[in-house]
Amino acid sequence: MKNRDRVLQILYRKNGECVSSSEITGELGITRSAVFKIINELKKQGFDIESIHHRGYRLGNEKDIISPEIINEIIEKEGKNRRIQYFERVDSTNTFAKKILMEGESYPDIIIANEQEQGRGRLGREFYSPKGTGIYCSFILDPFIKIENSILVTVAASVAVSRAIEKVTKKDTRIKWINDIYIDDKKVCGILTEAVTDFETGIIGKIILGIGINFNTPSESFPDEITDRASSVFMDDTFGVTRNQLIAQLIIEIDECMNDIENDEIIRYYRNKSLVLGKMLEITYFGQEKPIQGKAVDIDRNGFLIIETKNGLLTLNSGEVSIRQNKEERYEVQGT
Repeated sequence: MKNRDRVLQILYRKNGECVSSSEITGELGITRSAVFKIINELKKQGFDIESIHHRGYRLGNEKDIISPEIINEIIEKEGKNRRIQYFERVDSTNTFAKKILMEGESYPDIIIANEQEQGRGRLGREFYSPKGTGIYCSFILDPFIKIENSILVTVAASVAVSRAIEKVTKKDTRIKWINDIYIDDKKVCGILTEAVTDFETGIIGKIILGIGINFNTPSESFPDEITDRASSVFMDDTFGVTRNQLIAQLIIEIDECMNDIENDEIIRYYRNKSLVLGKMLEITYFGQEKPIQGKAVDIDRNGFLIIETKNGLLTLNSGEVSIRQNKEERYEVQGT
């Protein structure tokens, strides 16, 4: 680890308290002038570091700078460490992940960007990814599950994001089938799952799990076409919560959920947090020319959505759903 990263870790461990130059030099075995130079470099990179006469240095929180070093410092308390590649700007973290996997080079565990120029959502949609206010990351995973069970990856990821946000921010979340996270009836997070598959064995070899979270994006900055349905985890004051803290908790939750992906507890949590169960929906899915309407009555253990329609029960493993406002209908179902 570079001395720059080690100095940053020492400052972070102090949790806003001062650390003297002598303490840093004693731990790292470097000179005071070297410490002074490193501190100035960190300040130029945007880190909020105060130099206090006769006391030393203190890391503040006014600027929320994403730092792989700080993220690893947090997750090391849980016995974890990740290879993180960070970009100030990238076209798309998922696109970059696919590129390095295709090239067959060594690759990181997680790719994180402060801004995406071409952030991607489902069905080719754009994901708004402005600088400095969001979390845009892609996990490269080895789940080794059958293709027919691949929806469980998205389900588990949705549960992981929901848990991470709630544990770090104490805000209540809901999950809109299949992969959107909502707070106060507005979307704050989207998830894009892409697979690299061995078609001979039917096993998914690699999963690229893209997660975009609006952390504290100002409401007035959202494009007009999404302003009525998009929001952020925080609308203004983050109350001291940083993106590093949320990313670290997200890593912890992703690990737990992916390692336990077929546990019924994942589906129970997903059902309990569902935004659509019990509501009238309009559904568009592949192979269907016109949207259909029905009531969401269940989510099965595979993550499939079960809809009650006028023609009977319909089970979906993909598709787009929208909630029909102020509609109370019920169909008599003849069989399944």
